[in-house]
Amino acid sequence: MRDRLMLRSSAVLTAVLFGIFLAVVPRPAFAQADKYSAAGATNIIFGPFITGTTTATLLAQDIQNSSTADLVLQVTMECGIVIVDPFTPGSRFGAASVNVWVEIDGVRVPVTSLADGTPTDPPPVGEVIFCDRSDFRFTFEPEFDIDQIVHANAFNWVKLNVGAGKHTVKVMARLTSSTFLSTAQALVRRRTLIIEPAHMVKSQDVQPFTP
Repeated sequence: MRDRLMLRSSAVLTAVLFGIFLAVVPRPAFAQADKYSAAGATNIIFGPFITGTTTATLLAQDIQNSSTADLVLQVTMECGIVIVDPFTPGSRFGAASVNVWVEIDGVRVPVTSLADGTPTDPPPVGEVIFCDRSDFRFTFEPEFDIDQIVHANAFNWVKLNVGAGKHTVKVMARLTSSTFLSTAQALVRRRTLIIEPAHMVKSQDVQPFTP
């Protein structure tokens, strides 16, 4: 009977000590943080342009941090370039690209950076090509042609040490076009943004890979 009481007391003491341990030991902030997401399904069309650039906001999401956190920003989208040829015989050339980047409170998130946030990727900071295309053709007869190719692509950005408080995250895009006797349009269709807190190694630089 005495041994049974001792075992029961030992089990109770272990449970109490374990509860105190859970209450005292701090949990990492990212385990308690929320994920955020934004999505769009309506078509966004840039252009048509012969030569030039134009930008657009693809997605925007407000977030709230209870404490400083590292963020992984995941962007996916269907992106394509539309080359439009006019009713004109002769040679024509079309080239265009769509670059995408992410901003937090109006500041670009770099692809690579130092632990203090200083960008190390070449300008323009944080930009990634989601779709590009070039097309050359020669016609002897007048014709009108629209050629469209759309692909789904994705990229992740990492932002270290995002301070506590409310922030606005935006996904931005820019069409750059250079054509001759053609026009180029960019088409962005379904797209998503996922913002996920992460626990990165402190003072770790997000650097380019060197083989």
